[in-house]
Amino acid sequence: MNSNNLSKEITFFSTGPVRQEVFEPIATEAEKRGYETSYTDDHSTEAEIGFYNEHTYRIDQVNSTMSAITVHSLDCLYGENHWITEPWSQFDIGFVPGSVTAKNWQDCSWYPKARPSMGVFRTGWTKADPIRTDQFTKGVNDLAKQIGLSEGKTALFAPIAATDEKLQDFVESANQFENLLVKTHPSYDPDLSEITEPKLTVLSPKTEIFKASAVADVLVADESSVLQEAILTETIPVSVVDWISGSSKTETAGSHIPEFAIKTNRQNLRETLCSIIEEYDTHVGRIRDAQDKHFDNVGHSSVVTMDIIDEIVAHGQPQRPPIEPDYSTFEAVYGNFRELLVDYIPERAKEPLRSMRVDEAMFKIDKKF
Repeated sequence: MNSNNLSKEITFFSTGPVRQEVFEPIATEAEKRGYETSYTDDHSTEAEIGFYNEHTYRIDQVNSTMSAITVHSLDCLYGENHWITEPWSQFDIGFVPGSVTAKNWQDCSWYPKARPSMGVFRTGWTKADPIRTDQFTKGVNDLAKQIGLSEGKTALFAPIAATDEKLQDFVESANQFENLLVKTHPSYDPDLSEITEPKLTVLSPKTEIFKASAVADVLVADESSVLQEAILTETIPVSVVDWISGSSKTETAGSHIPEFAIKTNRQNLRETLCSIIEEYDTHVGRIRDAQDKHFDNVGHSSVVTMDIIDEIVAHGQPQRPPIEPDYSTFEAVYGNFRELLVDYIPERAKEPLRSMRVDEAMFKIDKKF
């Protein structure tokens, strides 16, 4: 990056409204500081300061004088070895939400391609900044009135891949709640012909997930970032691990489930939800602690993000230390070997190398090629 005379112009590379939600608080804060902002879905566009949050394997070109990278969905950062499969070295700077995801990056930092040139910084989850505003609180209250929310406990059904079978499981297992809410992707049209539960309300697909989560006490899903985001509204996340998840129609919820989510199966879902109600205050205290571990700067992460961008514009480098990489000498050697050789050999030639195993317990290396 040539940081000399970097102008205050930011281009946000966004390929859809969900991805744009992460950028909007940053754009608002940038405009307050005199930056010109724009959006594009063409990753090859030239930019002065480029902000990216797409899967990196979909970004063919980075044509920004200064480039920054984060993710559009939190669950990406909880998958196994995210930065090995989606390296960040083609960017100048990277952002993660908190201490847990920082540790996840450190566990991959032995790989040179995981490391942006200026480093990775803990700034928080910018998409969540609005939840600390009066406007958001008013919106939550308006939603509760709009749907006629009764007093008592509320359960929200919001899986990444909704099906009628999952919905039926939810209704049958959660009918001890005073309110049952459904928030799904617009592509799912629920079949309610055999559901007679009067406490069930299907929210508009346009309802913001944070507002839906804020009116609920418990969120029931399979996997996806809603599990991570639920704790920002002090909503207890439950993952039904044997629900089929994603587009494959065969895989169940996997490694993206955070450790603070309560894991259960279909058979025990009702029992799990009953136990949550009985020990509700204990669970809320636990997820408040989890929020501190997983999210820095709640409500003002875009301010911290723009502070770092300001430092780069003014000085050519951030004026605060990044997250320290954490790897041994052996890991560094292995990382260089992988970068220089393994990543450039044909896929069929990698099979013999897959038999070369290193003791993961000792070196913490994933050797997937």
